[in-house]
Amino acid sequence: MRKYNFYPGPSSIPTAVLERYRDEMLEYGDTGASFIELSHRSPEVLACHGRIIAALRRLLGAGEEYHVLLLPGGAIGQYASLPLNLTAAGDTVAVAITGHWSKIAVREMARYCEVAVAVDTYPDCRGVPPSDQWQVPAGAKFLAYVDNETIHGVEFVAKPAVGNAPLVIDQSSNILSRPLNFSGVGAVFACLQKNLGPTGLAVMVVRQDLCAQPRDETPIIWNYPHQAANDSMANTPPTFQYRLLEFTLDWIEEQGGVVALDELNRRKSGMLYDYIDGEDFYRNEVDPACRSRMNVPFRLADEQLDAAFVAEAFDAGLLGLKGHRAVGGMRASIYNAMPVAGVEALLEFMKDFVRRQG
Repeated sequence: MRKYNFYPGPSSIPTAVLERYRDEMLEYGDTGASFIELSHRSPEVLACHGRIIAALRRLLGAGEEYHVLLLPGGAIGQYASLPLNLTAAGDTVAVAITGHWSKIAVREMARYCEVAVAVDTYPDCRGVPPSDQWQVPAGAKFLAYVDNETIHGVEFVAKPAVGNAPLVIDQSSNILSRPLNFSGVGAVFACLQKNLGPTGLAVMVVRQDLCAQPRDETPIIWNYPHQAANDSMANTPPTFQYRLLEFTLDWIEEQGGVVALDELNRRKSGMLYDYIDGEDFYRNEVDPACRSRMNVPFRLADEQLDAAFVAEAFDAGLLGLKGHRAVGGMRASIYNAMPVAGVEALLEFMKDFVRRQG
């Protein structure tokens, strides 16, 4: 029996998606082979790729002025690929540090360009400072930020209004969880393993004029124009991820699309935050204005009970609630695939734990 999966990534995939793939695992259509055994140049796989790109454009609202690419390397790989495609040697980019992953972004981008830190809340990372506290150098090629910091549970309420540099947004953990206005956006990217399917690929949506001249040293697997001209197949792609991504995008549309999921995600996270705020035994330390809808970190009144909480939750069918080793505590990751029933089950366990241990 499947349990409720609160792991931060790899994370929960909709049961309907897994069942759909299970039903065609041994043979796709009348091909006589599994989809993942077919040539990536076969009509079946090329058609799947086309449907994925069309669905991503439709759900995200990305116009034809953007490349929509499926790239290897996850999000960390894209931190390196962005300066290789969008900057020349010696150029400066700006990065907002609001958590663990944006700090990693600085490390990776600094290998290929100058990085100016626009704002830095590390290591506390309990909110997003107002835009008048940011410093973006004139001439910065782009301003990058992580829209939702999974470890610290900090999420941007809106795009930052700072300077004129194109925005580069890491939406790895909240892509397609709410609508996105592409005004001012140079690129949006996300690894698959939160809201889009299994680990192993990244989606990159990038404005074509910004990446028309990648550097000569850019590997072809991260060369955006080259990948765009080759249907993201500069190398043999992981077709298993293609098929699960397609099914996940279909599932999102079946739920009513991004607007419907936005409403559902607000409801799920609100249920948890309302209870945590009203119960002295638990606490969330993030500025309420910047609390993540995807990752809800919380602490117990007595940290000596952390191990018991995690173990008993596991026995109760609630997986992956231990917080990241960098910050400790607990964390409930409630991405698109987490049903309301899973949040309700977690709340019942939390209440019972207070009755027994509080």
